[in-house]
Amino acid sequence: MSQQSNNPVPNPENIPSAGLNTQPQMGLAEVLQMCCLSRRSGQITFRSGESYGYVYVQHGRVLHAMCGVVEGEEAIYLMLSWLGGGFSLDEDILPHKKTITLTWEQLLLEGARRADVGLSGPRGTPSVPVTTAEPVTSSRTKDSEPKLTITQPDHPPIIHPLALEYTHAGRLPSNEIQLPYPSVSGRHCIFILSGPDVVLRDLNSSNGTYVNGEPITEVILRPSDTIQIGVVEMRFEPGIKRPKLSSNVTPVPLVEVNKKSVPLTFATVRLPDAQSKRPRPGAVPDDNAFVKGQSAISYDNLPKPEDAPASTPWLMIILGTLVILGLLAAAYYYFFILHGSH
Repeated sequence: MSQQSNNPVPNPENIPSAGLNTQPQMGLAEVLQMCCLSRRSGQITFRSGESYGYVYVQHGRVLHAMCGVVEGEEAIYLMLSWLGGGFSLDEDILPHKKTITLTWEQLLLEGARRADVGLSGPRGTPSVPVTTAEPVTSSRTKDSEPKLTITQPDHPPIIHPLALEYTHAGRLPSNEIQLPYPSVSGRHCIFILSGPDVVLRDLNSSNGTYVNGEPITEVILRPSDTIQIGVVEMRFEPGIKRPKLSSNVTPVPLVEVNKKSVPLTFATVRLPDAQSKRPRPGAVPDDNAFVKGQSAISYDNLPKPEDAPASTPWLMIILGTLVILGLLAAAYYYFFILHGSH
């Protein structure tokens, strides 16, 4: 396994060893269209005169851009306003974070709209060169560095600290973690330090990257996650700097009991008498006593509703009387009037 201490983000003055490198006068719109349509991945360094910026693409999607101190979509719009220049594509460097959500077509349309209304200023080379600083490497201390416990076939486990912002793993010797096995791709995956998190991203490998037995494209690693890369197994442990325990014993505070100073313990703490808050027999506390906490509310303190007198069912009596009278009238009519006439 080989380790490289250099920053994987190249200096803009260096010529990248992989990808594309061209010097003709091309605008950023043409560069993005060419790289995205061909589904390229890597870092695009776009130069116009003495100014330059970075655009990061992955599988034809624009994920991140930097121009001076500006990041994201605004950096794209700023570089679209420059005259044509040269560009280079380094496929060994992948985006370390995502600041752009629009597609490359939407970026070009918005850049053209801004150019029409003059929002991005006149097209041309900036009078003052725009120098874009390289991404800042992680400032983690050694005690807080996350680590990988790597187990390879026929080799004892080794511990590899994730000290760089980008740590590539693959079969090629240029990887920070070299795994010379046929089941491992040349650039298999990348570990990215993103704030307090460690992101694992698969680099379109042939056999895939697995975390806890599940295939992943990109995932934030959790403590004790198991990573499978071909025949190599890794175990992730985050770097946590635990506070050191003080060797000095804090003295126990003293309290005064019966005019004597004794250590404060559960035995010397006098809890308030719970019975003291109960109202005296026959004493009825008012509402203020409950609000002030001088008395607890119980079912005995709650007013009991008086039994309502039973109401007389007058309506039922009247209806019953009318029914009886109706029956009597019908019987009288039937027996005395109808039969009496015969």
